[in-house]
Amino acid sequence: MTSFAKLIKAKRRRRGLSLASLAALARTSAPYLHRLEHGHGLPSDDLVRRLIDALGLEVDKAFLAAGRVPPDVVRYFVRNPRALDVVRRRMAAA
Repeated sequence: MTSFAKLIKAKRRRRGLSLASLAALARTSAPYLHRLEHGHGLPSDDLVRRLIDALGLEVDKAFLAAGRVPPDVVRYFVRNPRALDVVRRRMAAA
């Protein structure tokens, strides 16, 4: 099970939501959410955003758990490409 699967399943249960209820809130299907909660597939960025809204998830935590880079981080590195080089050097040195 992926960390995103664990995250959405745990948060849905804590909020007392059924799969059908969350699917309606996130404008997707219950069978697709079931697949996601069992680690099958990864959602689009758009669905991650809808699940963030529906479940009150932290944006960075949700995107990273889904294997995505948060959009504000992408925008920062697009505007500041040298910053990415700094991060890569630090990662290589770690």
